[in-house]
Amino acid sequence: MAKNIKVNALASILVRVFNILFPLITGPYLARILSKEAYGEFNIANSILNLFIPFAAFGIYSYGIRSISRVKNNMKEISKNFTVLFSINVISSLSIGILYIGYMLLNVNSNMYMLYLALSIQIFTQFVTIEWMNEAFENYGFILFKTLFIRVLMLVSIFVFVKKADDIVNYAFILSITNLINYLISFYFIKRKVNFVKIELKDILIHIKPLLGMLLLANSY
Repeated sequence: MAKNIKVNALASILVRVFNILFPLITGPYLARILSKEAYGEFNIANSILNLFIPFAAFGIYSYGIRSISRVKNNMKEISKNFTVLFSINVISSLSIGILYIGYMLLNVNSNMYMLYLALSIQIFTQFVTIEWMNEAFENYGFILFKTLFIRVLMLVSIFVFVKKADDIVNYAFILSITNLINYLISFYFIKRKVNFVKIELKDILIHIKPLLGMLLLANSY
């Protein structure tokens, strides 16, 4: 048990280290290749994206870790909680994604649509973000190797597909697609252990209030 705790702690630290080091590698390259205008447009689009993402996520990440951790030894309850939270996240992701597209159509120049649409993948696929299940199960070794693979894939893709000053849409697609691959790997890993089960509307409704509280708490700073 002590050994597993140490391994998980080390893996968790290494994941954070990789996440810190990656921008230090890609940042200078992107600043050198992309034009200031293109990079500025990306930063604006990404800032707007980050206003929508928390509402698509709906506080499920932190809430999900707590919810699953409390019933970690009961596979029936795990499957039920997973199904409920996944279903809520599907609704929140699609709803916020539609609002994001509406915002884009009303406020963004049409020549920027492809950039915003590329980034919108991160909203519409937010429901596949089930890393909270891996954290609840303390699968930090899996998270570590997956993170390393995704970061290498993203790095290679940037070097291959971002070569011109106006390749900002390529960069946006790389970010969104590699994030989606990351989510899908986790989804496949978790679905080998957990099943979707039949739920009722009341099962969903009892989680809405605490999720709203988690959402407000997470975005109050």
